[in-house]
Parts: sequence; C-alpha cells; structure tokens
Amino acid sequence: MFGDKSEKAAREAAAQAEKERLVGLPPPELAAEIMPASGPDGMGTKGGHRQGPVEVCSWLMSSFSQSSKCRQPLLRPVLDGLQMLGHAGLVQRHTFGGSGTASTYAITALGRTALADGSARQRLIRDAS
Repeated sequence: MFGDKSEKAAREAAAQAEKERLVGLPPPELAAEIMPASGPDGMGTKGGHRQGPVEVCSWLMSSFSQSSKCRQPLLRPVLDGLQMLGHAGLVQRHTFGGSGTASTYAITALGRTALADGSARQRLIRDAS
C-alpha cells in the first residue's frame, strides 16, 4: 500500500529533476541531447509519422514520465533546440497543415554522419559561438 505511493513519488521526483535538468541546459547542449531522437536509436517512428517537438519531448522524457505536465515546459526549449539543429544542417524542418504551423523534422545526411562519428555536440557548440 505505502510502497506504491513512495514509488510513485520517487518516479515523479525523478521526472521533475530530469525536466529541470533539460530546461536548464544551454541551448547547444539541449540540441545535442535532442539530436539522437532522429537517429537509429531514437524515436523509431516510421516514414510519414510525425517527428515534431511534442514527440521529441515525449522521447526525452520516455524513461521518466509521459505526463503532459512534464512535457509542456520542455516545448519551447525543444523548439529552440530543433531550430538550432536545423541551422547547423543536422535536421531539416518540413511544415504542413493549412497554416503551415505544424512541423516535422528529419535527420539530414550531415546529421547521420555527425551522430555516427560523435561530432554533433561539437558542431552545435561551434555554430553557437
């Protein structure tokens, strides 16, 4: 009985700590954390499935919580990180929908190379300087 409550509290505390860690990262560091979401060990979405900011937030928090209260504060920083990945040429943004406000992101050939050789973080930090 009490074990369930303490386990739930521990999971919630871990999710809160991870959310705060991610939100507190400098933009290039968060972008580097986001980058593997598009790789072979990332979100694992099939072609044609959305790979947008909400899905990236879910992927980042997948080991901790799928609660929207954990994902919601990550949306703005994740959007900024995705934009940084786009500026670095590591992902490409595709818009869709009537107003073009919905987006999905796909890894580029440069992004695949940067993931494979471990240079994504250095590229992001260099581009941010």
